[in-house]
Amino acid sequence: MNCLVTLKAYVAVTDFDWFHYLSNDSGLDEVNFWRPLAQQHVHAVSPGEPFFLRLKQPYHAVAGFGFFATQSSLPIYLAWDVFGPKNGDPDFTRFLARITAYRTRRGSSNEALTLPLNCIVLRDVVFLPEREWLPWLD
Repeated sequence: MNCLVTLKAYVAVTDFDWFHYLSNDSGLDEVNFWRPLAQQHVHAVSPGEPFFLRLKQPYHAVAGFGFFATQSSLPIYLAWDVFGPKNGDPDFTRFLARITAYRTRRGSSNEALTLPLNCIVLRDVVFLPEREWLPWLD
């Protein structure tokens, strides 16, 4: 009897600063892959499926992966309270500044602090060393 398992995966564009900060912490059990502009949830993967981390320009590479656990929309302060540095920043001030910068660039400065933050929990994240990054051609 053959058993065929279909596994989906998701490739998400990742902020280098988020990636770099978290890649220096080898004891992470989970991270918050936050999406500052997206108000819709990711429906392409289910819990336990791979979630690949693709770095933006100038890197253009898949540089790591984790496994999708869950997602929710949280107020920014609550995302910090729940995840702390697992948000990819050492303190709330930097975390807030980065979210505000993304939202302001996209013209949503009035809503920069009031919109909920789309939080995706990734477990068992692997941050590959640069020599193992997989080039991504657009």
